[in-house]
Amino acid sequence: MSEVLPPPPRPRRRRRRAFLALVPLVVAAVVLGVVRVPYYVIGPGPTENVMPLIRVAGHPTFPPKGKLLLVTVDLGPATAYQALAAWLSPDEQVVPSSEILSPGQTPQQQVQQSFSQMDQSKIDATMVALGATVGYPRRHGPGALVESTYPGTPAGDALAPGDVVTAIDGTAIGSADQALGIIERAAGGPALRFTVRRGRRVVTLRITPQAGALVEGTYAGLPASRVLRAGDVITAVDGRAVETLTYLADAIRRAGYGGTVRLTVLRGSRTLHVSVRTARDPSVSYPVIGVALADRFGANLVPNFPFTVSISSGDIGGPSAGLMWTLGLIDLLSSGDLAHGRTIAGTGEIQLDGTILPIGGVREKVVAAERAGASVFFVPVANANEAKSVAHGITIVPVRTYADALHYLETHR
Repeated sequence: MSEVLPPPPRPRRRRRRAFLALVPLVVAAVVLGVVRVPYYVIGPGPTENVMPLIRVAGHPTFPPKGKLLLVTVDLGPATAYQALAAWLSPDEQVVPSSEILSPGQTPQQQVQQSFSQMDQSKIDATMVALGATVGYPRRHGPGALVESTYPGTPAGDALAPGDVVTAIDGTAIGSADQALGIIERAAGGPALRFTVRRGRRVVTLRITPQAGALVEGTYAGLPASRVLRAGDVITAVDGRAVETLTYLADAIRRAGYGGTVRLTVLRGSRTLHVSVRTARDPSVSYPVIGVALADRFGANLVPNFPFTVSISSGDIGGPSAGLMWTLGLIDLLSSGDLAHGRTIAGTGEIQLDGTILPIGGVREKVVAAERAGASVFFVPVANANEAKSVAHGITIVPVRTYADALHYLETHR
């Protein structure tokens, strides 16, 4: 009888060496797949038809048959593996973290900022759409709507875009002008008690208005751009305290063309004393220094909407859906169908004067719009060439204002 002998056992030393040789590879694979690198990956994101996301109460609506799509990008910090995969993908790009995050900003703070930008975008879009359809702001509701806030200011730390101030120190607020008058007169005094409608809740907040003018920004080529920066607070002009924006504006005008104003400026924890010459600006008939100012209170209050408009954006952030929110609300409040049964996509940040500002991630948004079956894609003029460079079959339509998009839809059916 024959006997089959088992194969001789492999030497343990070889197995151990083989195992040890794999350890660095496993560790490297884990590191590459887990450890973040200083880059972000941008890729095509989902699209959403804005029409079901807009709700109106207290005014007739006309649901259209066509679709108006907002377009998003997928954005996130990358691991080495994710960055490599994105570099090899024709539909994604890898950018340094410094292009996404402000100095000192964390990814979590960037996400929160993105949501705040979306909140302001929805308000601005509603203001523009109501102005085009129902006579807003001449026609408005009671209360004062918070359009935007400024971080680090009294109101910026208490109020949020979308809040409605219904009373101050027990006095009912009928308009934004009334609220601003109360706040201006109280600057430098004790805290005011604000009654605020926040969604379905009513909250009471104590906010102390402060004297001074907040610098929102400066205009290139004008004198203030050389000495002032966004976030500065002008506390005095020519040695006298700035209690209201009107007082500061009057002081600049009194200086005359080519005159000089001496400003006391609070920049962080430092106090600066700067001199700024006035200049001519062809767009206005009075001397300017070239600065955009806001009340140091820290919130931009505007007339409340004449009826309820709510927009659901879910977990979408950023300001670039503004154009499509505007078109969607106009379509909903008007008879007819802007899209004429088609699927129309678009992107762009809306300003209160109706202009459309350029955005980021336009290449990925074109890809997302094409995947969603859109036949037309609206883009800000500054993004048009980049969008056209990756388009395949979709019509790229550059727009400077929301009115350009409306005109295109009305003339291309």
